[in-house]
Amino acid sequence: MVKLMNKTSERYTLSNNRDEIYWEHMQRYLFAKEFLQNKNVLDVACGSGYGSQLLAKNSAASVVGVDLSEEAIDYCKKNYRSENLSFQVMDAARLKFSEAAFHTIVSFETIEHITNPDSMLAEMKRVLCPQGTIMISTPNNKVYGLLKGDAHQFHVKEYCLDEFQALVGRHFCIQKMYGQRRSDHYEEKIGAYPRAIKDATKNNIFLRENPYKIKNLIPNSIRQYLSKKIMNLPFPKVASLEDLVISENNIEESKFFICVATK
Repeated sequence: MVKLMNKTSERYTLSNNRDEIYWEHMQRYLFAKEFLQNKNVLDVACGSGYGSQLLAKNSAASVVGVDLSEEAIDYCKKNYRSENLSFQVMDAARLKFSEAAFHTIVSFETIEHITNPDSMLAEMKRVLCPQGTIMISTPNNKVYGLLKGDAHQFHVKEYCLDEFQALVGRHFCIQKMYGQRRSDHYEEKIGAYPRAIKDATKNNIFLRENPYKIKNLIPNSIRQYLSKKIMNLPFPKVASLEDLVISENNIEESKFFICVATK
């Protein structure tokens, strides 16, 4: 996934670089599709459109992706095409749809970018049908706020759980709250890492005891280079959906919040 940025927003497009951000985004859309079977769906701030495409391909009757960026929508239209999928340039706070036009609305990692989030939520409520559902995600400031990176400069406000629930609750009836975080499977990989380093060190011919001092015949710079090659144990990274979980447990300790709500 390649990170594309301008002065006011951040946007991601799929690539072969399947890093943690890739798996986080994909897991949210895969989670959402279980709620969208045969529904008319609006994807607010669809970005580069891969999520809208996934929903249109797997479960939704129709999907409309909207984004304020003309560049993003041009990319969407060129790269994702199907009969039940369309894209439009549109402001999330001024949606150009009639009332009750959609069964389901999703908006992932958007609300933290909005100066007046109440306007966005009010518009989402207006175009949502009476029995409709919204799904919104946002970073947890308690956890995400401690992480370094460029993303923070594009965020107007990052929310704690109580703040996020209060904001959404002014417009919708919250049905479920979920947290997205690294899974126990990932934590097991982290736990095994020190043991792997210890074993690699023990078996490293350039680090272990050598009574004949043969290793000293090799220049130090070459020994260090070969030693690193032998070790070759990078710190474990999130590398699959198995390394992440979306759960109702430990929400306050999660990296992201996901809210499911109705009118």
